[in-house]
Amino acid sequence: MLIDKIPLHDRPLAERMLEGEINRQTRLKTEIAKEPQATAWIEEKHLFQNYKQLQFFDTLALYFNRVHPHERTEQRFEHVPLNAGQDMSITIRPRDPGVYEMSPYPFAANFAEFAFAGRFIEPRQGDAGWSAALRETPTAWESFRLVAG
Repeated sequence: MLIDKIPLHDRPLAERMLEGEINRQTRLKTEIAKEPQATAWIEEKHLFQNYKQLQFFDTLALYFNRVHPHERTEQRFEHVPLNAGQDMSITIRPRDPGVYEMSPYPFAANFAEFAFAGRFIEPRQGDAGWSAALRETPTAWESFRLVAG
């Protein structure tokens, strides 16, 4: 549905890429369907559940990678799948430095710890070129804990 936002001169390339992806997915589904214990994996409801789970984790990662730790506030994630037929909303909020509470808590373990490396880039810092901005900005590690809220 976003193909309309791609400039007309670039659309043939995007359409070829999409066609190739659809063909790849069809081929993978055909291979998976050959395994009786795996056929449930390719049912549309299950595939859409997996898609929404990936979408949740992608936006959760953006919460940490786009916003400086001191500027993070409460955020609500909609349409997080509880199962193939039911969604819920999950809220994350800073509790203490390096600790974020999630409600409802979506993991089986009592808490989860993560760490990643990145660079603190200021707005407009890349105006002179992103390669130079990234080269000049040191890598910093961040670790955090997710807990039940």
